[in-house]
Amino acid sequence: MPSISSILTTLVVAQAAYVQALGSQQCHGSTEFGTHGDVDAVYVAAGAKQCQGIGYNIESGQDSTHWTVEQGETPYHFVVSWVIGCEGDSQPVSSDCAEWLYNDYNNCNNGGAGGWIDDGCVRYEFKPTTD
Repeated sequence: MPSISSILTTLVVAQAAYVQALGSQQCHGSTEFGTHGDVDAVYVAAGAKQCQGIGYNIESGQDSTHWTVEQGETPYHFVVSWVIGCEGDSQPVSSDCAEWLYNDYNNCNNGGAGGWIDDGCVRYEFKPTTD
């Protein structure tokens, strides 16, 4: 029978591996979606918060969850999806999803074109288009 110490060590290593699964910020090209209206941080933040109501796991082969906040002529499009080709068990939508979706806009210096970040096999993406 394994000792308590070895079980705790295994849990700590597993948790550390999961924490390290957060990828680096990726940004869309500034002209990737053509021209779009100005993107306002207030509307990005409001739209990003809507991920907190998803409340279920994302898994391979599942359709993406997406929503759009319309402001003027600019669609603020948010997507939570399984990373294509990623293998693993289903994963919950992170409680940090709103922060990550906002940062897809805020951390990318690309004229508001947004970007994405992967948490394990789940991608969090913002873009000013519904394409």
